[in-house]
Amino acid sequence: MINLVIKELRCVLSRSSSLLQFHANKFDFRHLRCVNHHRYLHRLALEDSSVQSFIDRLQEKETKSYESAKLRATVAAIKAKQAEQKELESLVLENEEWKEIVVSDSIKLQTVLHELEEEFFELLLESDSDPMDDSGIIIEVSAGVGGQEAMLFTEDLFQMYKAHASYNGWDFELLSCSPTEIGGVRQASGTITGHNVYRKLKFEAGVHRVQRIPKTERAGRIHTSTSTVVILPTPSEIQIEINPIDLRIETKRASGAGGQNVNKTESAVRVTHIPTGIIIDSQTQRSQIQNRSAAMTMLRAKLYERQLKNQIKEINTTRKLQVGLALRSEKIRTFNFPQDRVTDHRIGLTVHNIQGVLDGDSNLANLLKGLEEFDRNERINSIIIGK
Repeated sequence: MINLVIKELRCVLSRSSSLLQFHANKFDFRHLRCVNHHRYLHRLALEDSSVQSFIDRLQEKETKSYESAKLRATVAAIKAKQAEQKELESLVLENEEWKEIVVSDSIKLQTVLHELEEEFFELLLESDSDPMDDSGIIIEVSAGVGGQEAMLFTEDLFQMYKAHASYNGWDFELLSCSPTEIGGVRQASGTITGHNVYRKLKFEAGVHRVQRIPKTERAGRIHTSTSTVVILPTPSEIQIEINPIDLRIETKRASGAGGQNVNKTESAVRVTHIPTGIIIDSQTQRSQIQNRSAAMTMLRAKLYERQLKNQIKEINTTRKLQVGLALRSEKIRTFNFPQDRVTDHRIGLTVHNIQGVLDGDSNLANLLKGLEEFDRNERINSIIIGK
């Protein structure tokens, strides 16, 4: 009889823990389907044997550089609360009549343990955080395979990111755009600034594929086209020092549509970084000063990209979800219009309602949240296995 009571108590604890976990995630899975269901949806918890083993090792070790005082204090609190939980279970063995009190106290204890769990993982991830996560980005979208349809899709993607910037309250500024006659773009770029922009968008880099009937298709056949997205963090002037003698700056009259100011003043700017041969053109702004500033922002990002390549390559060898700028050739996502689905091939996550995703609102936010969660788990696993 007592064993049945203990079994029932543990079921109640399990249900309460699951309920707390569901609310804590604050993530809407109703419109999601994951192919790798067990890998993606499972969020690491204190109950996992690998996590518990790591906590035990941390408690046994002497102070290490990666172990902050706050992390050690959190580990000690977790162990104390887990000991309290075992004591509550032992109380049922002594007196079955204490069952209701034990269950009530256990649920409260689970709430505290969940808070400690979140604190523990956040502290653990501090040692593995990306220093550029809070920086803004430069986003470049370029048409790939597919001719005019690829250019139309490139415009769709560029507008999606622009709308998502507005949805998050971020600032968007156009840097360059090469439009086509039928409404697409060959290439477009812009800056997005705000809180955690790079953190949320860094996994968007790569090849995006679209499967749909193009506007130019008369026979109703489905075509496959691609567009390449590049995400560059925008470093500060302190992080990237550029010697003025390494620059060649040229001005010319802007070309293309742009109102009365176009072709009347030399507002377009070309900046060449002589040591690397990088050339940046900017003509979308109305004044030469603004175009020069935009070109320098792009140049700093390009130079920073070169510095990061080896570092990111090293990081990516240990992770499935690879960081943005090293993956320009990898097909990461498919927009399948006949099936009304968007699939991210890296984590097997599918979101339905393509138009909702292209609108750049909560539908896209859910997809990006899925990538963040997967990356979080991978980083935690890497830390736990590696130490």
